[in-house]
Amino acid sequence: MSFPRSEIARSRTSTSTPCATCWRRSGIPSLKRRPRRLTFTHAAALGLAVDLQACLKACALLGKQCHETEHIPALPYAEAPKFYQWLGTLATTAARALRFLMLTLARTSEVRLATSDEIEGEVWSLSAKRTKTNESRRIPLVAEAQALAAGPDQHMGRRRPGNRMLKSATCC
Repeated sequence: MSFPRSEIARSRTSTSTPCATCWRRSGIPSLKRRPRRLTFTHAAALGLAVDLQACLKACALLGKQCHETEHIPALPYAEAPKFYQWLGTLATTAARALRFLMLTLARTSEVRLATSDEIEGEVWSLSAKRTKTNESRRIPLVAEAQALAAGPDQHMGRRRPGNRMLKSATCC
């Protein structure tokens, strides 16, 4: 569907009011602006007729954001052992992944995307392409971390290399 520019300019106030209300209350749209800009850039590279300044123009039309970031407090250090024990009572992959993360102090993406072929004995070896710093890492694993990596049925050695250990742990 195509609209003449004059019609869009006339209806700007009617369409921008609901959007502006949402824009001012939430900080989320500003986080999504960068991927949209990349989408416009990619479309332009493909030869499509796009306005590369569309995101900037939308920000100008919608006005200033009034969203204030809230601090989400971390778990107090003294409560971590109790929380770890509570996670042990849950029979979910996400709970296993979080316990493994607490034992290894790895990044969440490293744990979520861990594969069985990265663990050799008592060491978890991460290639440079899997780390934030682009440097390979070797993380020693305590016995409990090894048991978590092996899974509840203790057959990690029989999994095909490249299979993710924690397939459904997308929440952490």
